[in-house]
Amino acid sequence: VGYSGGVGDDDYGWAVDGQHALRWHGGKKLPWDRYWAVSKNDPRELDQDVVVGVAIDIDARQMWFASDGAWDEAKTPSFGPENIPRGQMLYPAVSLRGRAAFNFGPDFKHPAPKFSSFAAWPGMPDGKVRADIPIIGDETNVDIYKEIQIHGEVSLKKNVQRLVANRKYLDRTKDSRSWAIIVDNAGPAEGTYGRTGAEKGCSIFSQRGGEHIMCCDTTKKIWKVVHKEQPDVIMASAPMQDGGTMDPPRAGWE
Repeated sequence: VGYSGGVGDDDYGWAVDGQHALRWHGGKKLPWDRYWAVSKNDPRELDQDVVVGVAIDIDARQMWFASDGAWDEAKTPSFGPENIPRGQMLYPAVSLRGRAAFNFGPDFKHPAPKFSSFAAWPGMPDGKVRADIPIIGDETNVDIYKEIQIHGEVSLKKNVQRLVANRKYLDRTKDSRSWAIIVDNAGPAEGTYGRTGAEKGCSIFSQRGGEHIMCCDTTKKIWKVVHKEQPDVIMASAPMQDGGTMDPPRAGWE
């Protein structure tokens, strides 16, 4: 059965997206406290290569992710039993545009988390397995995966047998669900804000090219714009709405 969504867009996928500081599962976005810097010339491109690690305790139904060797804390995995049903069969998968590689060990750039004993993923080849654009159509490289998605320049004549569009792309794409925010009439705090991380389960948006952030104050039940060095001086605020601690409101700012 063909599937045109990304990893984490259905109930059987769990993914992290450091470009937007998000986790994905069941088509829903969740805050993630890691951020991958983007290119100044093209915000769709990463500023540098990133190593993403994943460690899984299948019995405990817990999944930890790492960004360049910085792992989730032992007690706060990216996904836990509330997200991972019993009896699941798990496969490595990636959604990408550009260059990437799987590395199933035994030689890793960064070590596994030290809070438990993890073994290499069974039944996989040693070393790196490239997942770049040039290997499209080469079943010897991709047939060991349940899912591998590569978006970029391809030859419709040589590489594509069938094109399938998921209905959700007619409604709202993943990029549009990770929207940036434009702040006007706020003096030095005005400009474009993008999602850059999370703290205590609350999303954080940072001013591009500036020193201000947009964050959530759960005690006062507001979203606020503050300077990084003066978090108690509120330059603008709005009551929390349906987006809760995930997304700031689009109206009601003062």
